[in-house]
This record gives sequence, C-alpha cells and structure tokens, in this order.
Amino acid sequence: MPEMATDIRSLGATEEMLPLIADSTIVGGGYHDLTADEVLAILKEAF
Repeated sequence: MPEMATDIRSLGATEEMLPLIADSTIVGGGYHDLTADEVLAILKEAF
C-alpha cells in the first residue's frame, strides 16, 4: 500500500507554486474567512 503524503512537497508542489495554490484555495465556511495572503503564510510555514 502506498504511503499517504504528509506535506505538499511530497505531492510535487514547489515553493514557487505556493502563491498560485493560495490564490486558488476556496476559503470560508469556518470561524474566520482567510485571505489569500493568510493562506499563503500557512502554506509557507507548512512547506
């Protein structure tokens, strides 16, 4: 059985892709709607 990806780097994402990923992320429906900049900050920390 293949191992489950634990980060987006293992899925093939590069640091250059992070702004595009953040801009295409659907936000909302939670306690606080996130801006693309907030999503980008989270992605950079997780990368």
